[in-house]
Amino acid sequence: MTKKYKSLQQLFRKESRWTQCAYARDKEGNEVPIRSKRAVCFCLSAGVELVYSPNKGREVREHLIDALARRRLQYINTTLYNDRTDTTIEDIRSLVKEAKV
Repeated sequence: MTKKYKSLQQLFRKESRWTQCAYARDKEGNEVPIRSKRAVCFCLSAGVELVYSPNKGREVREHLIDALARRRLQYINTTLYNDRTDTTIEDIRSLVKEAKV
């Protein structure tokens, strides 16, 4: 199992821990299951699943979606936002900080 992180801010402190268009990837860039021992980077949705319990994860996702709405970005889930071609790690860090998760 992958390392346990205390927060999304801690997880995404390093740019190398973030990915797009896959929930998780190994060090070679291959898609792997989120909880694989080989997983080294994660999308925002996978990060929520990795860091939080299922009940807390739902609440965290709601906070993230609310933060997107405050930015006038209408996304029904965090995966769609994460995987936009113009989304950067700085966007993810800023969103996590704004959502206070």
